Amino acid sequence: MTTNWNARCNTRRKAKHKAKHNGFSLLEVLIALFLVGSSALGIIKLQASLEQQASYILQQTEAMYIAERQLERYLARGQSPAESSGLLSYAQLESSDNCLHSQIGANGFVYAIDCQVEAVSGLMAAELKMVKVTVTWHNRVSDGAELNAQHQLSLVSQVSKFSEFDL
Repeated sequence: MTTNWNARCNTRRKAKHKAKHNGFSLLEVLIALFLVGSSALGIIKLQASLEQQASYILQQTEAMYIAERQLERYLARGQSPAESSGLLSYAQLESSDNCLHSQIGANGFVYAIDCQVEAVSGLMAAELKMVKVTVTWHNRVSDGAELNAQHQLSLVSQVSKFSEFDL
């Protein structure tokens, strides 16, 4: 009979022991919620930061395209500028009419374009001119530190009086 009594006590102890460890405590649940919540906030902040960086890269790429296209207008040379539409003669380079001055990009950003044509000093002064195209734009997204920040990109090249078509 003692063995039967001991077996019953052991069974009751195991049942009580099992009942104590079913589920999670309130502290464990709160810690898990804190970890999940802080991770979610970190991911949301990372997403917002990546979106701002992608927007800036898009603007910068579009500004580079606009500056390259404007500079190409100055560099494009033909055998006879009078016969080719859109080509500039060397004497016309300094005219402000050759610069577009502003352009709206594909995604709605407004870009200001400034073109400067200057003579080069030195031995080749009569045969070379320096062309500088600067594209300026404002951030559409504010990141707190830079509200409506202005960015600019410049391309510089030299244009020769002679073209590859000259004999």
